[in-house]
Amino acid sequence: MIRATTFSDPFAPVGLARWARRGVSALLALVVLGACADEPLPTQSPTDGLDAPQVAAAVLDPAVACAAASMPDAECAYLVEFYNATGGPGWLSNDGWGTDPNPCNWYGVTCVNETHGSVEVLQLGGNDLVGSIPSSIDVLTSLRRLALYWNDLSGTLPPELGSLPALEYLGLYGNPWTGSIPSELGNLANLEALLLGYNDFSGGIPVELSQLSQLDFLFLHEAGLEGEIPSELGTLSQLEYLDLAGNALTGPIPASLGSLSLLEELHLQDNQLSGTIPESFGNLDVLWWLTLSGNELSGPLPTALMDMDALRYLYLSGNPVGGSMPSWLGTIETLDRIHMASTGLTGPIPGELGDLTGLEQLDLQGNALTGAIPESLTQITGLIWLLLDTNHLSGQVSVATAAFGDQVPLCSWSENDLFIPDLAEYRAVDDGDLEICGIPLSSAEDLGEDTTEDIWDLVPGTLGEGLANALVSKIENAMAKADAGQYHAAINQMMAFINQLEDMVTNGVLTQEQAQPFLDQATAMIAIWETML
Repeated sequence: MIRATTFSDPFAPVGLARWARRGVSALLALVVLGACADEPLPTQSPTDGLDAPQVAAAVLDPAVACAAASMPDAECAYLVEFYNATGGPGWLSNDGWGTDPNPCNWYGVTCVNETHGSVEVLQLGGNDLVGSIPSSIDVLTSLRRLALYWNDLSGTLPPELGSLPALEYLGLYGNPWTGSIPSELGNLANLEALLLGYNDFSGGIPVELSQLSQLDFLFLHEAGLEGEIPSELGTLSQLEYLDLAGNALTGPIPASLGSLSLLEELHLQDNQLSGTIPESFGNLDVLWWLTLSGNELSGPLPTALMDMDALRYLYLSGNPVGGSMPSWLGTIETLDRIHMASTGLTGPIPGELGDLTGLEQLDLQGNALTGAIPESLTQITGLIWLLLDTNHLSGQVSVATAAFGDQVPLCSWSENDLFIPDLAEYRAVDDGDLEICGIPLSSAEDLGEDTTEDIWDLVPGTLGEGLANALVSKIENAMAKADAGQYHAAINQMMAFINQLEDMVTNGVLTQEQAQPFLDQATAMIAIWETML
């Protein structure tokens, strides 16, 4: 595996914890903050905000710069060619290039024996390089690490990159490369990390990359790729991290990816993938981050996901999954985040989700969910996101759920039919505008008026005027008694209203779904009046 050296890679992709242990520092803070989970790299160059370039060295003459070189002549000549081809005089740092007689001391260069020998590392990330990589790079036969990320290099990648027998790390992300990814990269028998994201390639993912038997990190995020994901990638038995997000990939997710037994993170979001999630994913025993958002994947979700013993982050938003939300998600005890916004879900939120004691984020916005918010969710003490906007949820929000007003700063429940009675215990947790998570507090009088209007909305399609009048009369009588301070009588009258509703359900006049909002509102009014006794 790659040995720790003195270089650092401060803008390596998120998820590189193991690379950090090898001397590469990752932006793990982005993982901790959960920033969009779906963006594993920063969006600006690491050079932003640095001091102005140093006084530039002149264009180099290899005969002069390499006169006392402590490395093979061909390698020193290549370094000079590389410097001249990539705007060396304008680099942010070019210390030693052409001025120090020992090329092993030039900025970004590390040699096998530190002060002499062949080039082992060429590390010039975020250094304002322009131009292109000279094709004669294959003379660097001992090169173990090539890191040219976050520069302005352009043109096509030379196929000669595939002729570097010692190469273990190839980090070229964040440059405007064009053309296709050279199939010759499949010849890099020792390559462990291939990072070509944030570029402007065209064409597909070369099937030859499946020959990289030592590869454990493949980062092709927003690389301009199209076509299908090669099923042959499932043979990369050492792969721990796979990011193909933000491309124009189409077709199904290959079932063969379920054979990647060491895979810890899989990011396929923001493509045009279709079909269903493969059942074979149930074999991914150590996968903890699965991001499939923003594709065209359909349901149902495979029950095999229950077998993913390490799954913590599940991102499915923006796929037409449809159907009801599986209650078996509550059995995946390791889940920290469930993002299923705009997936066409219907029916209730499963109460079994309350069994996920470690759940931190639940995003179900933009679906067609019905029923009440399960009170079991209130038992999850670490929940910090509860996003339920734009559904058809209804009913009274319980005191325990309303406490999320303090506990969950990002909770959002607007555009539903939920209501919160105006009680002291609710006011104690309101967020400053007599509302909790976007739902205004409602008095018994408000609830009664709303219920009356809702009943008349059922005329003439569902109820006749006679039945509607009978129901409305009970509500108005109850409210009149409450206004007179006769709260026992008001409660009894409202109980008569509830009994009549239940009889109407029994007799088939109303369905349970039609009657439930009125039952919830009546129960809320009774709860308010009971506090007045």
